[in-house]
Amino acid sequence: MSRNKGTIIFGIISIIALGLSLYLFFWPQSTDTGFKLVGIWDNLDENTDYSPYNHDTDWLVELSDNSYVDLSYITVTNTGTRLTLIKAGWYKIQITMHLTSLLTPSIYRLELLKNGYSEFIMVRYKCPSGITSYQFHANGYVLSGGDDYIEMRVYSDPSMNFYLLESPDLNQFSIEFVAN
Repeated sequence: MSRNKGTIIFGIISIIALGLSLYLFFWPQSTDTGFKLVGIWDNLDENTDYSPYNHDTDWLVELSDNSYVDLSYITVTNTGTRLTLIKAGWYKIQITMHLTSLLTPSIYRLELLKNGYSEFIMVRYKCPSGITSYQFHANGYVLSGGDDYIEMRVYSDPSMNFYLLESPDLNQFSIEFVAN
């Protein structure tokens, strides 16, 4: 009698496991965020070509070494410093940068500009004594009406020369379309 019960229980467990397997096979669950990648760059540079951001103390981030761009969502102009957000909606931006030649007690900022005006500060770093470089990863969200552009400004206070360490592994940027 106990052998029959064991067989029945094993059979029920097998049927449940088979049913779960079929469910997962035919209706896969997505762990994706649903965001659409619309641009990725594997290297960044300092751009001092555009006034008033034309100093070694105040410059725009230049996007270099483009790996992917979806031109139905964004375009890149001004020598890689300006992203025009073509499709209306929310965008998520992510940036990794490595700043060097930093001086104490300067404060360094990465600011997102939207249509030429400050939208928000992505990073604020006060350089402690003895530190000359700093790597950070930052992200943020920006809303576009379909004709807005963004730029990323990096500057020091007080004005002290500093630089972006040249490295495609340490300086990267990506942008995703989130939702309308």
